[in-house]
Amino acid sequence: MINTSQYSESNRCRAESERWLGRLSAEFSGLEMSLACAVGYFISPKDVSVGHMMAAELSFKTKLALFSALFQRHTPNPAAMALLKQFRKQAEKAEARRNALVHSLYWPSGPGALLRIKTTAKGTKGLDYQFEKMTPQTIEKVVSELEPVEHILNRLMVDFEDDIGLNWTTYSGKFFGEFAARQPAA
Repeated sequence: MINTSQYSESNRCRAESERWLGRLSAEFSGLEMSLACAVGYFISPKDVSVGHMMAAELSFKTKLALFSALFQRHTPNPAAMALLKQFRKQAEKAEARRNALVHSLYWPSGPGALLRIKTTAKGTKGLDYQFEKMTPQTIEKVVSELEPVEHILNRLMVDFEDDIGLNWTTYSGKFFGEFAARQPAA
């Protein structure tokens, strides 16, 4: 006979984990859009549509590499380079962790826990299975680690506006303002 309290706890855990996975996806999308905005600014500071094209067509990894190269080209400031290195490291870690969590199967694994299952088939390793015990709190922690990454990006752009000749606040306002201007009428 099925223990209904365990079944109910498993469903609660799954639902809470799915909410945190949704939050993770939303937070990461915000970081990715801000990164596209920054790349667009370096390439075409007067035309926000370039940033929107970047957001639409480049992978996160490519946006991050392009941003890093463009930022370094515009400022030789050692403090900026140190902060850029920190940003890149955290952004790469955030992308890897987000990809691992979002592109996995979740299976009940006892009270309050799920088993994250990731299957890969690489030429070097062949078929491989990754297993990781997860709780909603584990995913919540990943979300909390992601949130500061976007703040570092904004700090890079604001703190070094003079070095790189930008007015980041004006540009980013226009960039994100395009969404409001183009949304369908209610």
